[in-house]
Amino acid sequence: MRLSMWMIANRIIQLDPELQIRDDAPACLHSARLAYATDCVYIYQESTSAVCDGEGDKIIFHDMDAHQAFEIIQSVFDFYNVWYYDALSLIALGDYQQVIDASWLIFHNPIILLDADNKALALSSQYSKDAINREWKHLCQYGYSSIEYIRHFKNTYPTKDYYTKNKPQLFCFGKELEDSVTLSTALYHKQSYCGRINVLQYDRKINPGDYQLLDILIPILSNALKNMPPDTMDNLSRNVFWELLKQKEADTDKLEPRILLHMQYMKWDSKDIFQVATVHLQDELFSQELLVLTSNLIRKQLPEAMVFISDPCIVILYDLMAIKRETLCQRLDDFLGHNHLLMGISLPFKNLSNLRIYFEQTLFTIEYGISFSPGGNIYLFYDYAIDYIIENSSMKQLLCACHPDIKELFKEDLVHDSDRLPTLKAYLKNNCSPANTSKELFIHRNTLIYRINKIMRLCHYDIYDSYNQDYLKLSIHLVLLYQKKCSCSEPFLSYLN
Repeated sequence: MRLSMWMIANRIIQLDPELQIRDDAPACLHSARLAYATDCVYIYQESTSAVCDGEGDKIIFHDMDAHQAFEIIQSVFDFYNVWYYDALSLIALGDYQQVIDASWLIFHNPIILLDADNKALALSSQYSKDAINREWKHLCQYGYSSIEYIRHFKNTYPTKDYYTKNKPQLFCFGKELEDSVTLSTALYHKQSYCGRINVLQYDRKINPGDYQLLDILIPILSNALKNMPPDTMDNLSRNVFWELLKQKEADTDKLEPRILLHMQYMKWDSKDIFQVATVHLQDELFSQELLVLTSNLIRKQLPEAMVFISDPCIVILYDLMAIKRETLCQRLDDFLGHNHLLMGISLPFKNLSNLRIYFEQTLFTIEYGISFSPGGNIYLFYDYAIDYIIENSSMKQLLCACHPDIKELFKEDLVHDSDRLPTLKAYLKNNCSPANTSKELFIHRNTLIYRINKIMRLCHYDIYDSYNQDYLKLSIHLVLLYQKKCSCSEPFLSYLN
């Protein structure tokens, strides 16, 4: 294992040596010598001081014999070699706590290992719950990062990418986070974000050696993760939204607390309306590395959204209160076109437990968009919803695919005991003729016009558009059919959210 002079200095900091080391001192040294040799630390006596020269960078021990300094420096090389191979063994066994505790001996600062859900896998046991700051206490007490902490991290966009793959980055915060300084690295497994390592600046100032040490620790973690049992690795790399996509029947009771926590991290409210989009690389361009790079670039464009990889595409989950669909399209339009990417966008929805169904809408949209409207970059499920409904038979999928305006009108009728949906049904059936509709409903023409105007104010789409009329009619039929079959049961209503 090759060390830099910074890495050596970090191990012997308690001896208070004098450091004359460049910031870019490379990790090229493989042992200590009492005679000069290339890529070795040359140790010699200079008056009463022992000088340790590593390719021009120096560590000076005042009032020390050169032979004693040699023993100290060589023991550092020996220690790092033992630490490296022990870390390989411990991580392969999934013993993160021992790895983190052993690594404290070279970082001499608190270390945090988190999974993809911001759950603490290990914290340096050298520090008590109340030893460091408010965030450390929160991690010790609850086992998860605080909402405040994650939000401040994410607010560093676009100057720093919180999810940059395997690259240590320094995050400095002000009084809002107790002037904390954190060296943080996002960890990846099979191109999927699976957690991060944070080194807090507490006992000593973070220096270039910490970056180099993390560069060594990151591959150890990544290589070990590849060899872990698939079930173990899946549990580590999942965030809750990824898990919702992968499970056919998500256990929402178990997932609900995690969903709520992530919503708080993102400043989302349960009453908000969401939408999901997927970005796809064209087949001839596809590679896992390019998928990760693309997801990072999209995340910089859309810091308000949750962006993650679910092979073979990139998923963008966003709150329509924070970013409108039109805004999302505007931000990504040039990027998608320039990089030959395709994006499919679902219908809006409220219940995040139904995420998988709306995710599947985006995949259908891409498939049909390429077939029937080739040459575009952005495809909307709305434009292919009728085809989707014709091809599906599942109540869940059909109700989730119903026209957004029909869902809202149906819920309005339930809440206010009104008759907007039957009125619109009759109006469309009679080709939007006020005279024929009022005759069928046995109401005055002016009463009908008043009701239709009220309905139109609630609708977001043009009810006189021919495609929209077909979509509205089909959706009304589906909603009323399943209302009779399910008697407004809770599952039925949940799919209209």
